[in-house]
Amino acid sequence: MQCLLCSFSYLTAQDSSSQNPLAVQLENYLSNPSTSVEYLKGYPYVMNAFVKANSTLPSSAAVERLFSVAGQILSSRRCKLSDKHFDLFVFLRDYLKKV
Repeated sequence: MQCLLCSFSYLTAQDSSSQNPLAVQLENYLSNPSTSVEYLKGYPYVMNAFVKANSTLPSSAAVERLFSVAGQILSSRRCKLSDKHFDLFVFLRDYLKKV
């Protein structure tokens, strides 16, 4: 059986002489037989990864609003925007609505 930590090679890509705290926490968490989600509180790095991986997908209405805003920003005058600037315009528009 292959070690579960081996499939996460990016966690141990740092210098082998220094212990990566994320790799240590992941190894300790995986070696514990407990299946309770409450147990994650003792491992903040693993908990952050858990929250990111288990976040809900946005509803279709939110996605449609995002496409609508993006369509208004990417007009014929702004057809040569770079990806970076386009993203900034979309996020700034949403931010300015909240302010």
